[in-house]
Parts: sequence; structure tokens; C-alpha cells
Amino acid sequence: MKNKKVMLTILASLLFTSLIGCQAPRPNPVPSPAPSPVPSTQSYNIKPQNLAENVQKVVPVPTQLGVIRTNAEGIFADSANQDWKKVASRMNLIKTSFNDLKSTRYNNATSASTKIMNGLGTAINNLNKQINAKKVYETRFDANQLIKYLPEAYNLAQPSATSDFIRLGYLGREIDLNVEKSQWLNAKSNFNSAINIWSKLKGKISSSFSTDVNNFNTTMTDLERSIGSKSATDARNYAKLMLDRLGILENDMTKQSGSK
Repeated sequence: MKNKKVMLTILASLLFTSLIGCQAPRPNPVPSPAPSPVPSTQSYNIKPQNLAENVQKVVPVPTQLGVIRTNAEGIFADSANQDWKKVASRMNLIKTSFNDLKSTRYNNATSASTKIMNGLGTAINNLNKQINAKKVYETRFDANQLIKYLPEAYNLAQPSATSDFIRLGYLGREIDLNVEKSQWLNAKSNFNSAINIWSKLKGKISSSFSTDVNNFNTTMTDLERSIGSKSATDARNYAKLMLDRLGILENDMTKQSGSK
């Protein structure tokens, strides 16, 4: 009986081993790939960008622009008095300064500077022709057309309030020319443009010069009224007074900038 139990135990053991051997082997789990390390800037050889390389360097305002401005404004006044000798002298200074300007860093062949330089050159040639013909109105008109290009020329070098003063002066002279030819709609349009510039500019002027600001405000009010009433004599007088008081304000701004 005992031998029989032993035999059954051996058979059961053999049967269990046989069944285990017939089972399909379980596949080993595939390990997940290790995450790639985050590359450092050194891995890609990335260098910090030098922003200064992409910032346009400020070019000092060429002295030649100041000479052109001063003498173009002088020609506007001197030609009204038919002082052609003085006008011719001023024209020579303008041409010399423009030729000098073309050889400076300012004339750097960018699209902006090329456009401005071409505009200045054309305006100078037109002005020279009118001076040679000694035509008063046309000379004054073309002198102011030359001045019209200067704000952009100044801003190309160094944006500042100077360009706004030049624009206001240009518009004041245009109003004078408009009124002379009874072009009242043009005079009104130019006055409105001047007021828009002045409304932004006056906020930049120190309260130390409030008297000069108030005087200019009064002049602009009188000029507007004279244009509205089509009073040619008054309008031209106030346009001239506008230019005088504008010069005072520009001097104020120069003092203000120098005190900072």
C-alpha cells in the first residue's frame, strides 16, 4: 500500500513537470528608451546674439544740414527784398555744403538717404534756376521747397524736436506764399497742419518758457482769424510773426536740452 502511494506521487510529479514544460515562454519586457538629454547651448554652438550689431548707429547731424537750412531760410527773406547779391552768396554756400554732405557718412546709400539726397539735389537745382532768373516769388517758393526736405534729413541722422521746428517754419512760409496768391484754402490747410504739430511740440517745452509758449499761442490764434476773414495784410504779418516767435521757442528748447 505504501509502495502504491509512492508510485502515484512520482507520476503526479512527472505529469506536473510535463505540463510546465509545454507552456509557451513569456517574453521579456522591452525596456523603455531613456529620455534624450536636453541639449545645452554649447551642444549646438549657440552664441548669444549681439543686439548692438543690428541697431542702426546714430549718425551725428551733419553741420552741412545746418548751413543749408540757415541759408535757405535767408534766401526766402532776402529775395523778398531783392537783395540778389546776398541771395547768390547764400546759394553758393548751399551748393558747397550739399557737395560736402555727399562725401560724409550720412550719404550711406540706404534707400532712405538716397531719396532724401535726391530730393535735396533737385530742390537745390530748382532754386538755383530761379535765383539766376531773379524771380522773386518763384525763388521764395523753391527756397521753402528745399526747407521741406530738411526735417526728414535731420531725422535720418538723429530724431529730435529740431525737425518739428523746421516743419512749422516751412508751414509758416507756405501760408505767407498762399496768402500772397490768395490761395485761402491752401493757407487754411497749412495752418491746420501747423496746429497739429504745435499741439504735440508744446508739451515738450519746459514751463520755464511759458511766456514764450503763450505768445506763440496768441500769434496762432490771430493768424487763424486773419486767414478766416481773408485779411491778406494781417495774415502775412502774423505768418512772419509766427516765424519770429518760433525762433525764440527753438532757442528755448536748445537751452532746455543744454541744462539736462
